[in-house]
Amino acid sequence: MGYQPQQGDNSGTAKGWPSNLETSSDYCERAVGIQRRLEDIQERLDDCRKLRKQWRKASNEEKEGLKPLWEEAKKTLASLRRAECIRKRRRWKEKERSSFFKNPFKHARRLLEDKRSGKLDITQSELENHIREQYSDPARSTPLGSPGYLPHPSCSMLLFWKNQVIPSEWQRAVTVLIPKEANSTTISQFRSIALLNVEGKIFFSILAKRLTNYLTSNGYIDTSCQKAGVPGFPGCVEHSAVIWEQIQKAKRERGDLHVVWLDLANAYGSVPHQLIEYALDFFYIPVCIRTLVVKYFEDLRVCCTHQDFTTGWQRLEVGIAMGCSISPILFVAAFEIILIGAMKMVGGVKLPIQQTSLTGRWGKR
Repeated sequence: MGYQPQQGDNSGTAKGWPSNLETSSDYCERAVGIQRRLEDIQERLDDCRKLRKQWRKASNEEKEGLKPLWEEAKKTLASLRRAECIRKRRRWKEKERSSFFKNPFKHARRLLEDKRSGKLDITQSELENHIREQYSDPARSTPLGSPGYLPHPSCSMLLFWKNQVIPSEWQRAVTVLIPKEANSTTISQFRSIALLNVEGKIFFSILAKRLTNYLTSNGYIDTSCQKAGVPGFPGCVEHSAVIWEQIQKAKRERGDLHVVWLDLANAYGSVPHQLIEYALDFFYIPVCIRTLVVKYFEDLRVCCTHQDFTTGWQRLEVGIAMGCSISPILFVAAFEIILIGAMKMVGGVKLPIQQTSLTGRWGKR
């Protein structure tokens, strides 16, 4: 039979059945300790009231004897209240932490959103004019136009798709340096974001969406390992939840837990283009898509702009540009090849690809 909270127990901790962090016996011992401390606090409060009444009626000689008792009672009461305050604060932190992992977006919205307040100062005529301008439509009786966009036969994007050609304007990226931390001064403390042609980004966004649907619907991407770049999988939140669950399990079973965080240095900038081409072929991507991607990276050039100068054009011979629409799904596909090889091969994966034989879920390739 578990611990049953008694009447007057307003600590909040001793209510309900024990949590998954402790056994029933530990829960009962802790609850009894909390109840005993609350009873001690109440006893010290009663003692202080009695001493205060005796102090008022006592003579000067009797007050000298009551003074040490009063100081001792106050000291003990302060110590008990401090311990109770620490316990309540610790429980509040646990509750807030649990609430954060249940709904992290609620806390993020509360922290990041600006507070809004104020009272509208406007006359009735001004408000009526605003409503009239806002909701009036002079062209209400005019028939609607075309329901959608129909590409013209000579549309540039349609021609590029049919002829399998990538214009040079789409292969030029201007990168800007964004600081990673406060007071950044060296180049290693900045990350580069590529600014590309808008038409090219729209074209490759459509291509990336279709490529993502193809890879995920066929089960080519192991979403238990890879979540970044794959829509519908909140990787950061899910990884945090997994780590939190492992911590709770280690506490519950009184075991050890070792967590290793690996951060790949310059991950996007280290992907060989041959690995991307191999991944597209490995996952049976249609030839027309592979041709466009290969031609896109054949002459992709970048330059870096600074507040005082702009560098010359540099051909991107390795890596993919951060800010490119199709880069995330290409990185996921290329990294999936490495994961397949790492799971099936002894000693890991060796690059370059010509010297590597990858064995994955679809057999040896």
